[in-house]
Amino acid sequence: HTRISNRVATTVPIVTVDLTVRAYVLDTESRREMGLVTRRSSLAVVCAIVAVYVFGICAQVDGQAFPFPQHVAYSAPHILPNSFSQSVLDGHARTFYDYWKSSYVGSAGTNSNGKQMYRVYKDGSHTTVSEGQGYGMIITAYMAGYDANAQAQFDGLYYFVKQYPSDLNANNMKWSINGDGTPAGTNSAWDGDADITYGLLLAAKQWPAGGQFNYLAEAQLRLDGMKATTGPDSYLPMLGDWVKPAGSPQNQYTPRTSDFMYGHFQAYAQFHAGQSQFWTNALVNSKSAVNQLQTNSAPSTGLLPDFAIRSSSNVFGPAYSGFLEGGNDGNYYYNAGRVPFRIGAYALNSNDATAIQQVTKIASWIRSQNSIQSGYTLSGSVIGGYFSTFFAAPFAVSAMLDTTAQVFLNLAYGQVYNIHQAYYEDSVNMLSLIVLTGNWWQPTNANTTTSNAASASASRSKSPSRSPASKSPSPSTSKSPSRSASKSKSSSVTPSVSTTPSISASKSKTPSRSKSNSVSPSPRSLSPSPSHSASKSKSPSKSRSRSRSPSPLPPSPSPSVFNWAENVNAYWVGIAFNATSVSIDCGQGYQAMTVNTGWQINGANVWVWQSSSVQCQRVVNFQVDSTQYLGVTRPGSTKRNLLIN
Repeated sequence: HTRISNRVATTVPIVTVDLTVRAYVLDTESRREMGLVTRRSSLAVVCAIVAVYVFGICAQVDGQAFPFPQHVAYSAPHILPNSFSQSVLDGHARTFYDYWKSSYVGSAGTNSNGKQMYRVYKDGSHTTVSEGQGYGMIITAYMAGYDANAQAQFDGLYYFVKQYPSDLNANNMKWSINGDGTPAGTNSAWDGDADITYGLLLAAKQWPAGGQFNYLAEAQLRLDGMKATTGPDSYLPMLGDWVKPAGSPQNQYTPRTSDFMYGHFQAYAQFHAGQSQFWTNALVNSKSAVNQLQTNSAPSTGLLPDFAIRSSSNVFGPAYSGFLEGGNDGNYYYNAGRVPFRIGAYALNSNDATAIQQVTKIASWIRSQNSIQSGYTLSGSVIGGYFSTFFAAPFAVSAMLDTTAQVFLNLAYGQVYNIHQAYYEDSVNMLSLIVLTGNWWQPTNANTTTSNAASASASRSKSPSRSPASKSPSPSTSKSPSRSASKSKSSSVTPSVSTTPSISASKSKTPSRSKSNSVSPSPRSLSPSPSHSASKSKSPSKSRSRSRSPSPLPPSPSPSVFNWAENVNAYWVGIAFNATSVSIDCGQGYQAMTVNTGWQINGANVWVWQSSSVQCQRVVNFQVDSTQYLGVTRPGSTKRNLLIN
């Protein structure tokens, strides 16, 4: 369709969304980004399959010991989404990875030795946080065998990590780096270093012949740094190397609950030379803290707070409002939302009875709700009434361990596998999709996987040959070095997912871990698709808050707005809904405004709206038939003329 004004005629893509909230971008550029198979890549797949059968390739693909997909035989009783076949599930993970890589991984130039570096960028700001580098290393290691450039990308991500050692412990990474390469933080964040270390252990298994690094030797150094930032008496993760064991108010008894990474501790115990008991203690004490929190603070929901504090009676409870990041520090919010993924992935691979009980308690509660929302009090009251994959994807992982939750799991999976929001949401979603599709192996039990070499070889040939170097956003020099720089991970906030027959949901994260959310509620009804019935401030001082703000806004001290009318008739939005009425909520205090129908496409009305004066926030919400919402986000670049992803 073409926008006609008195100055310009521009062809723009139309995003079509039906009531199952599936989006189809129709322009050629988007088709490439979505990873639709080209004639050439199809031929490559055929050649790869022939190679497997003719030459008997069976164990490794180009040096990968565990090429994607692995189809892990999870040891715990579990279910996978069964509304799609296994091959389709694998395809979902590949397609989402292609999008994630093209959106967030970019070149960081070369280091002083001429080694190529890569970094994981946050939306718009082009900053990088250690957490993102950890996510990137883990995701890349799992997708090796599909991505032909995986090992080079992994090494480049790690070169970037090594470029920025913490000022307090050189075995940790500075928690935040500006777009121009200058540090925004001088010390570490525990969770980022934990994932970086775990990524190295995965790499040691994935590429046993090594690469530009001796991955296990590098992991040993990182493990030394991790031990130094873990409580010497509590054996619990401290928030970073800026925390003193006996400090106040942050100390070794004030953990971030999403740092209870059971699978990481298990791996650390196996691979950290001479420190097996230390990390075993960390695993045991973390499980004990979770038990206390679920029993005493969330008996009906099982939800954990973002941060916990041990009382004078040696019992853990939720942190008080404003403890580190903001008013939701004691709620289930943009840190704790990762807990079902963290505990669930470990439980699936370990069959640990305590972990299974903890994660299924959460799954049982969320199944009883009418929708998945963006954060909760520990008693289950909703904090933000909009949908985010950040919350929905980990909840879906928890449901895998409840064998009676098949309907819920299918519904939840259907709401996350192809929804793109922003760096934080998309990264947590990508990690969760690896688990949900049955491909999350652990370095401690890698030999229990059922390798599918033919599939892996074929999928590898479809791997994007594009190197992340092709994406190098312009540096931004305006980042604040304080941890209050919003770590807002988000993008298009989509409708919430209704859980019984339908599910509703939401998310966002900010580097100053103060999660600020200014997105209008956007509940989404989640009903089974008839077509898929089938075969799942952290600073050296105590002011360091890494706030995770809900999805809609980029990290910035003030709301990000855009004007829909920079020129006469310059911008309008056209979206196809199979609906009878649509209105738009721009935020900024405006009332919902009626959207007019323009034409029909494939039987659905195309609703068109434009404004000559109204300013909208980066995320706006469309209300469909009075009850359904679709949140859309302005792209961070001018890749398209349409103000929608």
